[in-house]
Amino acid sequence: MKPNTILFESDPPQTPYAPDYKYLIYETYHGDTIDTTKIAEFFLAKEEEILSLPESDAGETGLPTKSTTNRHRNYNVFQYEDECSELPKLRRAIRRTHKQYGKELFGSFYKYDKRLYIRCWVNIMRKGHKIMPHIHSTHPHTYLGGHFTVACNDSATIYLNPINQLHNGERYQSHNVPGKLTLYPNNVPHETTKHKFEEPRITIAFDLTPISDPGSTLVPL
Repeated sequence: MKPNTILFESDPPQTPYAPDYKYLIYETYHGDTIDTTKIAEFFLAKEEEILSLPESDAGETGLPTKSTTNRHRNYNVFQYEDECSELPKLRRAIRRTHKQYGKELFGSFYKYDKRLYIRCWVNIMRKGHKIMPHIHSTHPHTYLGGHFTVACNDSATIYLNPINQLHNGERYQSHNVPGKLTLYPNNVPHETTKHKFEEPRITIAFDLTPISDPGSTLVPL
């Protein structure tokens, strides 16, 4: 499956006050090389262990206090690489997709030469759960974020144009498919549809950053 590119881009500004922006959402598919069923089984078995960790926050997602999302700052999905053989494959897929993203946006000769780190957590949603509109970061070193769909049933992630997001603003609704990996700027608001099924909806979300944070759960990408 070829990568899918979605661009929120302004028309050329005609006044000093007109917005000038370009936001790329980039989707790739890895379901033929990563066994999402194994990852789903692994994290469902690991859920209670993660829930025993201290709470951090749910990042304004609206997910329950008792959720793996609410512990996202206190563990890293990739700390379990030795226990789940599919996770190293996912890390490599994120690295490759990050390189493709930069070339898609800036041209074939683009190369980002700073070392990157990743914060990565699992979202396990039950029937009736919905991730509310939220933004991962807007600070000066904001970089890229993303997510990987592990298990789903008729759900979607909705991305909002940061400049044109109110009322009937510009948005892109992405149908969730196991194996789909998506990258986007971390200041792009996004949400999900409500999960309506008994089987859990499972995704792996992450932030990429060039800034190491001593004492955090960041690991090198």
